[in-house]
Amino acid sequence: MKKQDKANNGSFAQFSYVTVPFIEIADSTIKVTDEEINNYVNKHKEQYEQEKGKMISYVTFSQLPSNADSASTMNMLTALIPEFAADTNVNAFLLSNSSTEEYQDEFATFCIRFACRRNCNAQWRSIWSVS
Repeated sequence: MKKQDKANNGSFAQFSYVTVPFIEIADSTIKVTDEEINNYVNKHKEQYEQEKGKMISYVTFSQLPSNADSASTMNMLTALIPEFAADTNVNAFLLSNSSTEEYQDEFATFCIRFACRRNCNAQWRSIWSVS
């Protein structure tokens, strides 16, 4: 083996070659059949092995209200404004309208003003009369 390596190291070869870029071969000239593909895949199965996976199905729901939801809430609140303004017992009014939170005047005023200054549209501002 060493003798052959020494002999080969002293040898030189001359050769010529031609390259043809893939772009110059029209796709229509190459025909690959399903059988050829299947044969190739079967001969090289180890290249196509995959680890077992899991199939996951899920459903997503938007947390944002629809336009109809927003309009319904706006109409409901608009209808409650005169009744709320006329009522003298705020806690009773809130309980009768399904509020689960105890009324705190300072907190509510702050939140309404804060929210309206940040992101309420003109319609909400006119309802709450926040300047």
